[in-house]
Amino acid sequence: MGRDRVVKKILAGDLPMALAVIDYEKGMSRVYIDQQFNIIDRIEDTILLGISRVNPTKVAVIFDPNIEEAFLCKKIKTLCNNRKNYETIKSEKACNIINKYLDHKQIQTTLKALAHRLTNILSQL
Repeated sequence: MGRDRVVKKILAGDLPMALAVIDYEKGMSRVYIDQQFNIIDRIEDTILLGISRVNPTKVAVIFDPNIEEAFLCKKIKTLCNNRKNYETIKSEKACNIINKYLDHKQIQTTLKALAHRLTNILSQL
């Protein structure tokens, strides 16, 4: 689902709490995210945490600029050196590639830091 669609869906939804995972993108596309979320934390400079400006129970994990460059390629350089893998990461089959690397030590370290910070944020809501 596209970034704007995800944001609209969680912000307009009647869920008491929601977590979105989105890309920050580049250029003017960032303005939309900046209008919707206050960035309150950073993880390793490329993963941001934001809280909705409209409803503080809506939280976003924001990959800057996008998940493959902000997270996967940064951690596993060889993953994105392979054009086929990179194209798969950008496709509907991204989970097939991502699942293969979830146990990678660097990825686990980042995911644990993310989970810890999210737990702190959500516990304050």
